[in-house]
Amino acid sequence: MENKIALVNKSTNRVENIIIVSSLDDAPNWETNTFSAIPVQENQTAYVYGIWDGNDFQIPENEYLISIGILNPEVPKEN
Repeated sequence: MENKIALVNKSTNRVENIIIVSSLDDAPNWETNTFSAIPVQENQTAYVYGIWDGNDFQIPENEYLISIGILNPEVPKEN
C-alpha cells in the first residue's frame, strides 16, 4: 500500500506536493520552516494546489487553478 504525505505551505495552507513514503512515520522528516508534512490517511485524498483545512483536504477551486496558469479559462464558442 502507498503511504502519502502532503507538503502543505504553512502560510497559504495549499498542498504544494504529495510524496510517497515507506511509512507515515516519516512525516516529521519532511517538516520545514515553510512546509507542514501532513500524513494522508486511507480515507482521505490530497490534491496538489488544494487546501488543507486542518481536518480534510479540499479540491482546488477552478478560479485558483486559472489564476496560476494550471487550467485554461473556458472560452465561449461562437455560433
